[in-house]
Amino acid sequence: MEMLLYFNKTKSTYIHLNAPKESSIKEEGMTISIIIEDDQGFPIFKDLKKNVVIYKTRIGPFRKKKCVLKEPLPKIEWQILNERKKIGKYLCQKAVGKFEGRIYDACFTTEIPISSGPYKLSGLRGLILEATSQDGRVSFLFKKLELTDNFDHQIVPPAEKLTFDSREEYNKANDELNQKMLLRAKAMGVDVQIHKPHPESRIEKE
Repeated sequence: MEMLLYFNKTKSTYIHLNAPKESSIKEEGMTISIIIEDDQGFPIFKDLKKNVVIYKTRIGPFRKKKCVLKEPLPKIEWQILNERKKIGKYLCQKAVGKFEGRIYDACFTTEIPISSGPYKLSGLRGLILEATSQDGRVSFLFKKLELTDNFDHQIVPPAEKLTFDSREEYNKANDELNQKMLLRAKAMGVDVQIHKPHPESRIEKE
């Protein structure tokens, strides 16, 4: 899967280039999976000055709806190591930090003094070019870097009609939408169960 990170000194937008371009339904036995499209690539916007991350995600029964969620930037306690290596033409230093249930080995470069990186990772003295979880489940690997001033129009928060200013608001709304769907199904005599994705299949473990 390819990702793209647009950044300047204070803001960044991370997008999934391989996000589905159209919705689809996948059936495996009695299990139904709904694939949701997003032509913006489910962007993740970080504002270092305001200390916020604003990102597009899914909500509701079978996670069929899209919404935007605003949260404080994660506070990752990084341990900076003496280990160094070159990634592309940049000299990087290694750091280890725990984020949402996983421990990451990250490589950052002070040659680009921007405290950002792929996904929601941030908080180091330079741009994170690579990061891999120690359980081997998640990897962000460097492909190339292009420095230009022509992409500031891409570094903007995502927009959706449905927005939440905290994870608590989002969780409450998600539970209410799921409960409404279950009650409607029960009234029709249909037994429906909603399963959360297995934690090991997610970037953020619960």
